Amino acid sequence: MDHGEPVVIQTDRGELYAAEVVDIGFWPEDTVYTLALGARLPENLARERIAGLDPTQHDLALHEIVDLLGELARPQDPDRKD
Repeated sequence: MDHGEPVVIQTDRGELYAAEVVDIGFWPEDTVYTLALGARLPENLARERIAGLDPTQHDLALHEIVDLLGELARPQDPDRKD
């Protein structure tokens, strides 16, 4: 994964969330990814994101609105510089 890359996270209860890689740390034997959790996704939107969003097949405006709602719901870190 790369910094800024969008990903879909599945919890142990099967809930799906949009997320973004915000930091990557390297340890001698492992790589640690820090993710910013976004909006909870219904299964159909999660599947679309995993398959890759194609503007000829998917409603990108809907995905942008879901991302915006997730960002607005996330607690803001006053020290974070985007």
